[in-house]
Amino acid sequence: MDRLKSIDKDPQESINTQPFTSINTDQPEVATFPQNSEASSGRWCVANPHIPDQVVQAAAEWACQQSVACCSRIQLGQNCFLPNTIKDHASVVFNTYYQNYKHQGGSCDFNGAAVITDTDPSHGSCQFESAPDSK
Repeated sequence: MDRLKSIDKDPQESINTQPFTSINTDQPEVATFPQNSEASSGRWCVANPHIPDQVVQAAAEWACQQSVACCSRIQLGQNCFLPNTIKDHASVVFNTYYQNYKHQGGSCDFNGAAVITDTDPSHGSCQFESAPDSK
């Protein structure tokens, strides 16, 4: 996937057709990933592994439309292009959007397509930023 494909319909339509209960609660679902060798602390926003790829892709497309910067690192030749999967690319997009907009009311939900993890999903040269939450 060189770029997330553009879709003609509202991503909310395809997301809402899926039988999934929203996870936007005070205690969000947390995804777990294999531990990286370097210890990190923070919160990251990643693709929900339990949601179909087409729903995740629609939500990532929405985020890319909000900010082109969210998608620049997943382009061919960039540091987060590999692994070249919908969920890996969407995780980069979701986390970039979340880290940039969480202090302005942005959340890590994307209508259920994303979840918060406390395990750094960074790999190789693809580093996921984690800005402190404001309280």
